[in-house]
Amino acid sequence: IFWLNVPVGLAGLAQAWALVPQVKAEVLKPMDWLGLVLTGLGLSLAIFGFTLLGSRTGSGALAGEMMAAGAALLAAYAWHARRTPHPILDLTLSRISTFAISLWAGALFRISVGAMPFLLPLMLQVGFGMSAFQSGSLTFASAVGAMSMKLTAAPILRRWGFRQVLVVNAVISSALLAACALFTAATPAAVVMTVLLVGGFFRSLQFTSLNTLGYADVEHAQMS
Repeated sequence: IFWLNVPVGLAGLAQAWALVPQVKAEVLKPMDWLGLVLTGLGLSLAIFGFTLLGSRTGSGALAGEMMAAGAALLAAYAWHARRTPHPILDLTLSRISTFAISLWAGALFRISVGAMPFLLPLMLQVGFGMSAFQSGSLTFASAVGAMSMKLTAAPILRRWGFRQVLVVNAVISSALLAACALFTAATPAAVVMTVLLVGGFFRSLQFTSLNTLGYADVEHAQMS
């Protein structure tokens, strides 16, 4: 499965090299090494703590200690970021309403959708007894729907605007996500593929809209 990603990754590198402009900062800012250490260790400890918490063999006490340590380091970074002129992660971006909406509302959407590539194959293979090939043949429909959306995202957003698209599309995406819980071993493959195809389309539209909105009001110098 890994090797399937290699040609896709190489094609992406070639397209980025050819199409993405080379934008350089007008003023080279010093690296915030302390901020890098605080955020890196804080996030690592918090994530590893959550991983232990969900593990059958993990220690609940150790997980709590790691999450507490991670939270303390992240709190220390928040204090540090307010006092350094060039923080590695600019927390003042959260004051921009469009960026904050994209970040926090988008996080809730990403949590649910991000679990799909893991939970759905598990349900199909472990729960329904499908082979990896059969499961992949069905879930591939979601990727097809997501890729096909890229051709229509701009016209849809121009026609209805970000607010209407995000509100209506969130309801549609949530309904299609919930529909996956209704699958059974007897559900026809055509029905599963249709739900995943349409769901992939609308989920990708939500991601595209959120990501575009997030940087709409961010200054060029802050985008790095």
